[in-house]
Amino acid sequence: VSQYFTEQFGVRLECVSVKHCPLAYGVVLHDTVHDWKIVYSGDTRPCANLAKAGRGALLAIHEATLEDAMHAEAVDKNHCTATEAVEVCVDHMVAYRTVLTHFSQR
Repeated sequence: VSQYFTEQFGVRLECVSVKHCPLAYGVVLHDTVHDWKIVYSGDTRPCANLAKAGRGALLAIHEATLEDAMHAEAVDKNHCTATEAVEVCVDHMVAYRTVLTHFSQR
C-alpha cells in the first residue's frame, strides 16, 4: 500500500512529526517523476525534522501564528513567529518559495 501512489501516480506522501502536540505532523508531498516537493508545516515550533525532510522544496507552506514581539507566547503555545517560519523555510529548508499561514487575529 505504501508504494501504491508512488507507482501509480508518481507521488510520495511523507508525514513528519513536528513540535506542537502529541501526534502533530507536517507533510511533504514529493513528485517522484519531476523531483519537486511541497511542504506543509501544520502548527509547530521550528522543527529540524521537517526542514530536513523538505530540504530543497519547491514550495514551503509554514504557519506563522504570532508576530515576533510575541516570541515567549509562541514558545509557550508551540507555534512559530513570522521570522522563525521564514528562517526554517529559507535558511534551513532552502525552499524556492515560502507561503506563511495561520496568522493570529491579534
